[in-house]
Parts: sequence; C-alpha cells; structure tokens
Amino acid sequence: CGETPPVVLPITSCIIKRIIDVYIKMLAYFQNLPVLAICCLVLSRTCTITVVAFTSSPHNNAFGTKYRPTLISSSQPPCHQHTTTTTLSLAKDYDEYIPSKRAAPSGGDMAYIRPNIARQAEIYNKIRQVGGVDCVNDVYARDPKQEDFWFVGKVSRCSGIVTINQCIARQLNLIEEHATRVRPIELGRSFGNIEIWVAPGDTEFQMSQNDPNIVLTKMARYVDGCENIPNDQVGFVAEVVTNHGEGFRVVRNGKDGTVPPYLIGEG
Repeated sequence: CGETPPVVLPITSCIIKRIIDVYIKMLAYFQNLPVLAICCLVLSRTCTITVVAFTSSPHNNAFGTKYRPTLISSSQPPCHQHTTTTTLSLAKDYDEYIPSKRAAPSGGDMAYIRPNIARQAEIYNKIRQVGGVDCVNDVYARDPKQEDFWFVGKVSRCSGIVTINQCIARQLNLIEEHATRVRPIELGRSFGNIEIWVAPGDTEFQMSQNDPNIVLTKMARYVDGCENIPNDQVGFVAEVVTNHGEGFRVVRNGKDGTVPPYLIGEG
C-alpha cells in the first residue's frame, strides 16, 4: 500500500469541471463502483486536488452487493484505501490557453487573421477593377504526394510591377493557411510543403471540362525580394466552399500541369 507521490500537472478550470462531471455521471450509472472523494482547494493560480478512493471490503462482492461507503480513518489506512495528491499548476507557461494572451500568429502582414484576409480581398477587387482579368490568376494547391489540384482562390497583381510568382510568394502564408482550412484532410498534413499552381484567370469552367489548352504552372514558394513588395500591389480572394464541402478539384500531371491524355474530352 502506501501513498503515491505528488504529481505536478498543468490544468485549467474546464479540466477540473470535466473531472467532477465525469465522476458524477459514473456514480449515477454504476452504483457499485468505488467511491471517489474529491476535495479542491483553489489558491490564486494553483489548485490542489486530493483524490481518495475507497473500495468495498474484500469480503464483499463488488458486483453483487449494494455498497454504502464509510470514511476510513487515515491514521491506520488498510490495504484497500489509496490516496493520491496531485498539485495542478496554472503557471504563466500556460497563458496560451487564454485567447487574449496568445502570441500573434506568424506571417506578419500576411498572417491568417480576419483583417489581413479582408484587406487582401479588397485589394484584389481594386486591382481587378482597373486591370481586368489579365491581372488575375486562379490558384490551385496540391499535396506533392497526390494527383488532385484543389482550387483555393484567386490572386491579382499590378502586372507592370509584380510578376505572378512574386505575387504568390508574397502572399504564400495567407494562401497556404487558407488551403489547409478549406481542405484540412487532403492538404492539412502537408502544410509547409504544399505546392501552389496557377492557371489563367476565370478558367474554372475550362478546367472542369479538362480543356488541354489550359495548363497549370507551378510557382516557387519563395522569390528573392518578394517580402519587399508592398501588400497593396497584390491581392488574394479566398475560395469559399458552398457545395456541401465538396469543393472544386482537378486531376493534372504533377510534373507539367497538363491534362492527362485519358481525361481529355472527359469533362
């Protein structure tokens, strides 16, 4: 017998509540389970929980006898009493559980947060209104190990100043973060290695018909100097999946972005 040594664990108030809720449900469902006495002492940011488990007498049938527990003296604890003291610390190291104290997401002005998403969508519209579809490209994301190319949005750029690859590289964090959220199962585990491909603007229909004249072009994830491009010279509007989560995808050659011969005319 003997006592189990104290254990220090991180905890939040919701975990404490969950422990108590589960215990109450267990008592309500199983009348013959050992009884757990839970005592909580909250002092500042530290919570100590003492859990004492009492089992029925070894001479009783735990599954056949309705057991009403009685408090066992702790001065001479018998073998069937077990006491565990756990110190649970709410230290500053766990401030990440509090939304208001979390660190800002990575990505700078292209971090995946609402203000940045809205700003780049507004810039996309402004550039498109001036330059038309010639300044626009459709964006597809691909897991390098898969043959599916998922449509994730559109980009626009000041074409006389910014190349298409600079446009993608400048907004890569925003594009890749969105791709993993639109397709968490298909692309989520490839974050950091997702391939970004582009097609001419507004060619979704031709892509769906497997038009061999529409070819995808692979983009480099980084282009020298792309971080120096002002964010108001490039835009990105994110794809919103509305067809019951199916999204839009195409199958293309992973080497050159062309339509596989067996799919030509199979739109």
